[in-house]
Amino acid sequence: MLPIEQVEHYCRLWDRKQVEPESMLHRLIRYHKRCELGGWMIRDQAESIVPLRANRSQFMIRAKMMAQAFEGRPIRLKVLKARKTGVSTEAQALNVDLCAHYPNQIAKTVAHVADATDEIFEIAKLAAESNVTRPANVIGREITYPDMRSVYSCHTAGGVAVGAGGPPSLLPLSEIAKWEKNKRETYYNAVNSVPRTPTSVIIEESTAKGRDLFYVGWEGSIDPNGLYASLFIPWYVDERLAIPVVGKFEPIQDEKNLIGFAQGNGIELSYEALAWRREKISQIGGDVFRQEYPATPEEAVQATKGLILPGMRACLVDSLPFDPDRVDYRCRVGGIDFGYADPTVIWSGFYIDQKLWLCQYYRRVEGLAAEHVDGVIDAATYYCDPSGLTDRSELISASGRAGRHSKFIVAPRVKHPGEDPSITEIRH
Repeated sequence: MLPIEQVEHYCRLWDRKQVEPESMLHRLIRYHKRCELGGWMIRDQAESIVPLRANRSQFMIRAKMMAQAFEGRPIRLKVLKARKTGVSTEAQALNVDLCAHYPNQIAKTVAHVADATDEIFEIAKLAAESNVTRPANVIGREITYPDMRSVYSCHTAGGVAVGAGGPPSLLPLSEIAKWEKNKRETYYNAVNSVPRTPTSVIIEESTAKGRDLFYVGWEGSIDPNGLYASLFIPWYVDERLAIPVVGKFEPIQDEKNLIGFAQGNGIELSYEALAWRREKISQIGGDVFRQEYPATPEEAVQATKGLILPGMRACLVDSLPFDPDRVDYRCRVGGIDFGYADPTVIWSGFYIDQKLWLCQYYRRVEGLAAEHVDGVIDAATYYCDPSGLTDRSELISASGRAGRHSKFIVAPRVKHPGEDPSITEIRH
């Protein structure tokens, strides 16, 4: 179901009076309906003041939040995003809406630098001042609703104790990867100040900047049993990113792959959007483009990580053109990256006639070797992260106990300058 369809589904529950009054789901649906009726104003890219009506990325956020609220869980969302997709606008409008309509709300936003703090506060300020039905007082970087005893404020990371003045119930954290001072201290103080109640909200959003605090946390939130929900918003969800095509347009292989990724998200990627992508890459370069306008989560860190094959999960095959039980054991292969603070990942497949068929993907944030065996196929050769000697030894033992007759060997290493890799491997 597409995000807009998910939101409409929850709205129909509300129409049929199947949503508990004043629950978080009830509040989110009322916020959505107020936006659709033009209740909150924003400044668009054409420098016009217009009503906030959800774009694709904002529908994605609302669908995720409503799903958590439907289950009675606190709203906890980590959003890895491309630039200028409307995530900050959505978070600020939601803050102001909840402060305006519900008593005793404390909303605090943390941005990465002072200029960004001013820009984000202006989003909330415009929304508050343009809504005459819910009068607000605006002083400095603070918006108050005296009749509700609710207050919104905006801060810069590293410069404030976010928990001071009472625990916030609403906490958007903007561009965490770009926080410069006291990143970890500010982050942990902020999120730990929010009570774990069903009507509390934490929205962490950022573009990527390597495998830093935010990206590692976002990867961990993929676990469906975790407190946080993860959301990735690629650049192509923004319909504004398109330019006219001049002459005949022939997609290259990279662009054909991208068309497939977009179709997987229910989006038909136009040649106009691909023309915009080509132009932008020519302006800022491929590495910077992938970091600021990623199409996949892997692309978001590719510029600094140097990944060989971004979008690997999209390469999984649903069916094989051969009987896997009859494949020679020497063709059964896999790769293992043992997790420490980050997850353990295991890929399995078949290497036949110089083609690699990826058929199984295993990922677990925490777990023992006995559990990681679930990601291992029988009689395969697995190439393992060389630094994971202890983990490899434990997996060898666990695999034997489980009756999986696989081999676990050290993966080839990167060749260092002046090194003879054959001699080094023999020595190892």
